[in-house]
Amino acid sequence: LTPSPPHLPEGFGRFSPADFARFAVIARSSLMESQKHIRTAMKKGHIAEAEQNDLNELAEAAIREVTGLVSYLQSGEALTKARTIRERVALKQQRRRANPPRHEPEP
Repeated sequence: LTPSPPHLPEGFGRFSPADFARFAVIARSSLMESQKHIRTAMKKGHIAEAEQNDLNELAEAAIREVTGLVSYLQSGEALTKARTIRERVALKQQRRRANPPRHEPEP
């Protein structure tokens, strides 16, 4: 089980804790949907109850991890760190524009 693979990387790629948290919530919802499918598979006899229990434990562990990630992303600490990183990136870009690399002619 994976927490809906495209959602977490897509949220991370937004470079915003709030956006990342939104996509993490979607991933958590997808995990819960997977649990429903696992129960249905067991009820229809496609998997044994022991396998359903194992898969459900994995899903529950993933849900706890994603929930922890969401809590962190919604914290003041995450917002402060994101702001600090954006400021550093902006400063580096300003320095590069002010001092472009010089290309030495090859001998």
